[in-house]
Amino acid sequence: MDNLAEGKQEVMVNGKPRHVLGYLQDFLFHPKRAMTPVRALSGGERNRLLLARLFLKRAIF
Repeated sequence: MDNLAEGKQEVMVNGKPRHVLGYLQDFLFHPKRAMTPVRALSGGERNRLLLARLFLKRAIF
């Protein structure tokens, strides 16, 4: 969770605030699993976390 939100409780998704755990649930993370350190995540979970982080960044066209 800290890896995604940099210590904050909310992230901005499409200009609207979303709670980090709710956002991670969109990527199939169980709330307990979302609190796990990245080093303990499986490869698939790490990939889903990376996708979640990438979708938060603004696109440059």
